[in-house]
Amino acid sequence: MKLNHTNFTAVISLLFILCTLPCFGQEPNFGELNNITSLTELASWLEKNPPVAVPLTGITGQRVLSQALTTLRQNVAQLRNYLRSNGSIGSKWEQVLLLNELQTAVNQQTPNLQTLENIQSRFHSHQWGLEITEIRKVAKGLNDYILLRNAIEESYDPSEGVKEATERLIKVLKKSNRPTFNATNEINIIINWLEENRQAPEICQTVRRLTGKYNFHVQISDKLVLKFLKRPIDQTQQVSEYVSGQTQTGRVRTVGETSGQFNPDPDKINLSVVLNGTITGNVFSQARNVTVSSSINNKISAVKNIYFDGNRLTTPPARANVQINSTITGINSAGGLVQSAATNRVYELKPQADADAAYRTRARIESSMNRELGDRITKANARFNQTAELYRSRGLYPDPFDCSTTEHALKFSALVSSGIPLIPHGVPEAPGNSDFFIAIHQSAIMESCKTMLADLKANHRVFMIIAQSMLPEEAYNELLKSSAQKKDNTEGSFYFNDQYPVSVQFTNNTIQFDIRIDAFQAKDSAEPQEIPMNLTTTYKIDKIDKNGLWFVRIKDPELIPRDFETETRKLTTQETTLRNRLQGELKNSFPESFQIKPRKLEEMSNNNNPDAVKLTGTIRPVSAKAANGWLTINWLLQE
Repeated sequence: MKLNHTNFTAVISLLFILCTLPCFGQEPNFGELNNITSLTELASWLEKNPPVAVPLTGITGQRVLSQALTTLRQNVAQLRNYLRSNGSIGSKWEQVLLLNELQTAVNQQTPNLQTLENIQSRFHSHQWGLEITEIRKVAKGLNDYILLRNAIEESYDPSEGVKEATERLIKVLKKSNRPTFNATNEINIIINWLEENRQAPEICQTVRRLTGKYNFHVQISDKLVLKFLKRPIDQTQQVSEYVSGQTQTGRVRTVGETSGQFNPDPDKINLSVVLNGTITGNVFSQARNVTVSSSINNKISAVKNIYFDGNRLTTPPARANVQINSTITGINSAGGLVQSAATNRVYELKPQADADAAYRTRARIESSMNRELGDRITKANARFNQTAELYRSRGLYPDPFDCSTTEHALKFSALVSSGIPLIPHGVPEAPGNSDFFIAIHQSAIMESCKTMLADLKANHRVFMIIAQSMLPEEAYNELLKSSAQKKDNTEGSFYFNDQYPVSVQFTNNTIQFDIRIDAFQAKDSAEPQEIPMNLTTTYKIDKIDKNGLWFVRIKDPELIPRDFETETRKLTTQETTLRNRLQGELKNSFPESFQIKPRKLEEMSNNNNPDAVKLTGTIRPVSAKAANGWLTINWLLQE
């Protein structure tokens, strides 16, 4: 073929287009996401690299649907095992949730969609108890599978949805340096939609990486912890010692003190219980016509390490050291020649006898420490497991739960989350002289409330039970006192919001609560009325005095529509009626003030042993602050 100028130009143009074609509309370089360190930086990256929608059609759709069904089957099996381990209560929940019908349906190759939708309503029936982790997993699995089935069967095109979600995400991420409820809620809505529709997984993972940080932190000083470990030892006991070539018996007295020591460790709580003391006493033996008497003045030391990794306490065997100092005070026999031979024999065997005595003493000390501390750790693990199971069953057990040890402090850091993105700032640092320090982010409160209250039907009694499980003892007592002055709520029940039933804001040394109510069902009504309203109140950190830390209500609880603005509209008749019916009772849900009191260590020890050492000192709150989404309180130990 003869190549003229026109043909040559066309060929070159075609080659240029073919070479540059992959550069237009190509997949973003998701590897760059690993280098992004902030949400605002992610917003800038998204503006340059908007994600491309992936239609759930053909093999891709069937693969995703198969994975969702497998996950649902696994969650149903786990729920069945959990309920069957809870006896008659579990059996009743199996009936309520139609678990037999659900398992039969999901075991089919293609479950009946109408059957699943009918059963799904049982997992959203406004009952307290549905917040249990295993139930929530099945509820989510049902939601995911039903959504995907409908999307695939209807050939849903997610392009517009992904575009809108990306635009909304960029907008809110640019303002994410402000830890507001609205920012958190908006990010959650967007990420949940993307994940449910299996879109932009790399973006979702990056958001979770940047937002899933600690929102709860506790630090305890060695000064406070070692108070509970330090105690004197003064014991007298009958012993058998191999001192003079034969077993000698007698009574010895062990005098000493236990103390503690922190061992720096970035991965766990690591501390040691240390025993130092002396063993004194007299022992003797008699074999045939020879009597040998000895005095003991041995020095002892022992160490028992204790570890906690966020799940359970463990402890390796104790290690002891003994410095033997025994003196033969007398050797008596019937005759001089026999006594001379016996004396020589006793002194000849003394080095071996001392070594045997050291071994026996060390074994006895190690056994005693292993037994006593082992029993305490077993009981402590049982109590911890009971508490952890309670929180875990409510979906509140933090994950991860990280522990670490420095030379002078134990640290616990946790993420309280229902599995959705959060926006906590960096954890505030404890003051240098802190003995007990707690930092809690507003997201931890909101996540706890979401797990326990979302979509719940509650009356006054249920509300009080929930308050008791969440409030400090002093705050709950004030609430109980103010509530007892009024009759119980007989007006009806209300339904909490199913996304965020409570929003909290810690800022400017104030704490603002918004209880988000979606509907109200009057006592004489068969159906609830959907009236989205917020019960809002605000407390301030007022003062710290000898009686403790005081929180004072600075804004009376007010029940107002969620979208209400006085300048744009007035309350409807329905809203006014609801306010009049509930305002008084809900107002009593917030005491005018409450305090966090100082605590005596003796009261905190819970030791009923009459021989136990009485702990001295008081742990007092000395500072508190609410700012940037964090509430921090610091205590000092005072003698």
